[in-house]
Amino acid sequence: MQPAISKARPALQTHWGALLARLVLAPLVMTSLIWSTSFFGYLLFHSLAEMFSIIVAGTALVVATTSSAFTRNQFTTFIAVVIGWSAGIDLVHVLVFKGMHIVSDVTSANPATQLWVAARGMQAVALVIAPVMLARSVSVWTLHLVFGLCSALCLWSIWAGYFPVAYIEGQGLSDFKVTAEYVIIALFALSLALMWGQRRLMTFELHLTLSLALVFMMGSEFAFTKYVSVYAQANLIGHLLKIYAFWCVYLALVQSTLREPFGALARSADTYDAVPDPTFLLDAEGTIRQANAAAATLLGRPVAKLVGRSVHVLFHNPAIKPEDCNVCSHLSEDGKVLVRDLELPDGRSIECALAPFSGSGRSSGLWVCVQRDITDRRRMTTEREALLYDLGERVKELRCISVVAELLARPDMDLRALLASVVAALAPGFTRPDLLRALISSNWGHFGDEMPTPAPLKQLSAEVVVDRVAVGRICVWYPDVATEAHFLREEVNLLNTVAQHLAEAVQRNRAAERVQRLSYLYETMVLTNKAIAGCKNRDDLLEALLGALAKRGAYPFAFISVFDDARMPGRLALNHAIPQDQLAHLADSLADMKGPLADVFPKIAAGEVICQNLTPFVAGGHPEHDLPGTAEWLAFLNRQNINSRIVMPLMCQGELVACVALYLRTTAEIDDEERSLFENLSDDVGLALDSFAAGMTARQMGSRFEGLFDGSPLPTQIFSLRTGKTLAMNAAMKDWLGYQPDELKSVKAALMRFFPDPETRDHYRALWDASVAEALTGKTVTAERVSLTCSDGSLRQANALLTVVNDDAIISWVDLTEINRSAEVLRESEGRFRTMVEQAVNGIFVRRDGRYIYVNRRYCEMTGWSEAELLGQDVLNFTPHDEANLENIHKAWAESAANKTELVKYDVPLCCKDGRVIELAFTARAIVWDDGLPAVIVIADDITERKHADAQIAAYVGRLETSMRGTLLAVSQMVEMRDPYTAGHERRVGLIASAIAAEMGWDEKRCRNLELMGLVHDIGKIGVPAEILTKPTQLTPLEYEFVKGHAQAGYDILKGVPFDMPVADVIHQHHERMDGSGYPQGLIGDAILPEARILGVADVLESMSSHRPYRAALGIDAAMAEVEAHRGTLFDPEVVDAAHRLIRDKGYVLPS
Repeated sequence: MQPAISKARPALQTHWGALLARLVLAPLVMTSLIWSTSFFGYLLFHSLAEMFSIIVAGTALVVATTSSAFTRNQFTTFIAVVIGWSAGIDLVHVLVFKGMHIVSDVTSANPATQLWVAARGMQAVALVIAPVMLARSVSVWTLHLVFGLCSALCLWSIWAGYFPVAYIEGQGLSDFKVTAEYVIIALFALSLALMWGQRRLMTFELHLTLSLALVFMMGSEFAFTKYVSVYAQANLIGHLLKIYAFWCVYLALVQSTLREPFGALARSADTYDAVPDPTFLLDAEGTIRQANAAAATLLGRPVAKLVGRSVHVLFHNPAIKPEDCNVCSHLSEDGKVLVRDLELPDGRSIECALAPFSGSGRSSGLWVCVQRDITDRRRMTTEREALLYDLGERVKELRCISVVAELLARPDMDLRALLASVVAALAPGFTRPDLLRALISSNWGHFGDEMPTPAPLKQLSAEVVVDRVAVGRICVWYPDVATEAHFLREEVNLLNTVAQHLAEAVQRNRAAERVQRLSYLYETMVLTNKAIAGCKNRDDLLEALLGALAKRGAYPFAFISVFDDARMPGRLALNHAIPQDQLAHLADSLADMKGPLADVFPKIAAGEVICQNLTPFVAGGHPEHDLPGTAEWLAFLNRQNINSRIVMPLMCQGELVACVALYLRTTAEIDDEERSLFENLSDDVGLALDSFAAGMTARQMGSRFEGLFDGSPLPTQIFSLRTGKTLAMNAAMKDWLGYQPDELKSVKAALMRFFPDPETRDHYRALWDASVAEALTGKTVTAERVSLTCSDGSLRQANALLTVVNDDAIISWVDLTEINRSAEVLRESEGRFRTMVEQAVNGIFVRRDGRYIYVNRRYCEMTGWSEAELLGQDVLNFTPHDEANLENIHKAWAESAANKTELVKYDVPLCCKDGRVIELAFTARAIVWDDGLPAVIVIADDITERKHADAQIAAYVGRLETSMRGTLLAVSQMVEMRDPYTAGHERRVGLIASAIAAEMGWDEKRCRNLELMGLVHDIGKIGVPAEILTKPTQLTPLEYEFVKGHAQAGYDILKGVPFDMPVADVIHQHHERMDGSGYPQGLIGDAILPEARILGVADVLESMSSHRPYRAALGIDAAMAEVEAHRGTLFDPEVVDAAHRLIRDKGYVLPS
């Protein structure tokens, strides 16, 4: 700043120096010159002095009048007009001054003095009025008229004699003159004060020079009150002061109204050409009358060649007529300032400014036209407007973000209220808030407008992502009908910013909720541990646990469900804050095998704490339920804005007995630390439940122990090792020895009762101490067999079992008295048994691990081997080693080992000492031998002779069977002799029936017997006339009835024969059918013997496959089709299926 000040100071000093020179030096020189003329005569001095002021005033008048049209300075014009007309009066004053002798009839100084007073009075009054003209405007000609009339009036009043006398010859100034001068001085002083008050409306020099002029005027007028002679020295001084006053007037008026305005005109002329925009002076037709250099430069022509040309042709759009042009059409109208923008064909934009050109306040019919190329300005304006628009939008966005930030900063607002407020605050941040629609979809609900279907075309969205997981989405859109609305790029950033702020708020909310829940959970654990210490049973503990969890209100709803046998369904035990009308629905949900609790039951049954987002359930994502109340319960949770739950298992001894369900309205996921705290809480409660269960088990065991102790048949005593006192003694102990508890109240008392002999008692006392010491190591000590003295003096033999538990010794007595007696009896019985075994008629031996450990005398006699030769030897060494025999023996041994209580019978060939091989029948059973180890006792019968007899009988039976078969075959042939067309039919039926029975799994003997039955199944045809049997045509009904009688006839023939199989019944039924349509009895289903069912199928197969007198053979396929068609109706399905497998699958060929 110092250099600027230093540069400005010389200029300021130069300005003040010039001003002082003008104010002091110039008037001093001038007054000195005029004053010097006073030495040549007063009239010369007076005339020069007055002429100076008259010239100054006249010049000011002329300049002010001619320049008023462009100076626009009413104040200086007013003063110039006033002093100009006053100067006119002063001129008359000079002419009539005493001694001038210009006007011959004036010889007195009074007229000149009167003119002076009139001029100065008019001047003083006008100068008082002058400050008003600083803010007023009056035509200069009006001022001339007013002050001209005033001047004329003054002159007329003086010449007419109406004006008061101002000077009296010989006396000097009149009182009027002196008084008038003082009044004039006062008016000048008042004018000076008024100008000081209005100085801000004047330049400094103008105010300074006018003020000095007024001061000099007041001094001059004061001097004119002190003379007597008009030639007096006071008059001279007054005129000198007047010269100074009018010099200051010159500086004030001529400088402002002449030199400076005309300098401004010169500068205006230069400025006109220096104007950078083309400027024209136009007439009403748009013809150029004057142009500046910028116009010439623009068109590349001299100014002279532009004058007379049409501005519309040169600068405006030639395609538009002048009368239609926005600018040119205005030239013929009244003069008003006009500014119009024109678009030219070349793409440029120009601004035309029209203003009427007037002179002396009158319209000249000319227009000043300034044309500016505003192409760049318009472009910049457009860009500025766009920037301003963008700035406004950014301000709206910032305001929106600010509102959102303020909402996010409010600690008293929960997340749902926050989301609702944020969605309401979004619209003002967009270009069309009146049309914008907004929606926030989140884990905590939907807020704002509903998204239309189908989705709108103009929409933006941003996800709210917390910990890389989307927890919500912000969507904004314009309805499709709002075609003019669109989104800005910055609005995308706005939406993303709001989503980011929301994510941060959710994260903060989650952190706050987490801290709050953790603090509540720690408090809950403290309260629960206190409850564990104070509760006596499970129910009290569960109630205290739920109360601790619900104390701080962190969980809006909670309940405890219990389970029977650690299985669903659950039963509601306790609840917190759940409405009464929802309890039934909750109970349904707990019992629902497809409900939300059943979904997590396997995990909680394994002891896992479940922290779960319930949104898929409560939002209808779990539609399958067994019970209707489940859906109602989930709908209730949805209405309550519940979105999470924690299910904490309560385990007792490794099994689930109950669970605690806590419902939350939370934004945060349950993290590992919180889950760990719940697991710790679950473990703490589980330990308490285990303790309760253990206590209950201990009480139950104590009760059972007391029952077992008192009910035990073993006499038992319990002693305290610390005090030696008897703690308990059961009833069996009392009954056994007859002592009462007060008789055996200590170890010492018991020893005295049990062992009256001192030496014996000392021995057992020492034995007691040694046994206790050994039992303290954890062993169960068995005391030696002792004799105890009963209360009646009798002795009891017993063994003692001693066990130490903690500080208690438990003694159980085993009474051996009866056992010893029983052992004695047993020994006697064993002796008798051995004698009996030794004398038995059957051979007996005992084996273990396949070797002889005992043999009786009879067994030795049967085999010829001595006891010494057999004991310890392998049993298999004495039997032939063929495979079948060894397999039979091992099979019997395995059966005996598997069925220890069953008798196992098998036959074994045994090699005798003399080389013979005899057949022995063994009957074996597992036993415990004398040494207490398992063994097998075997009774052996010699069945060698019986085997020979059985072989002879079998041979005889075989011969009988052969004879019977021959007999049946002979009978069959007898039947065939009567019907040669069916020769071999009975034999073939028997073979086919036997094959079918084998396919059905019958044994060989039964199949063979069925074959024999087939040989004689038609034996009843013996009673049918041969003519009918051999008839080559269709039988008549009567003949058919004769043939049907063969089944009954066959039964009658054989029913008296004693076969070991039902031959007669089978023959009787072989034409019966499963549905009862057969003959002769019409039997149904199971009433028909199996053999008859097989023979019936075999009979049909053979008959249809063979030739008959009345038809040719039909073949096996037709026969199979027949039996298969009537499977289950006429024929047994099992028999038909077996025939199908045999013939169709295995290719069986019927016998010939």
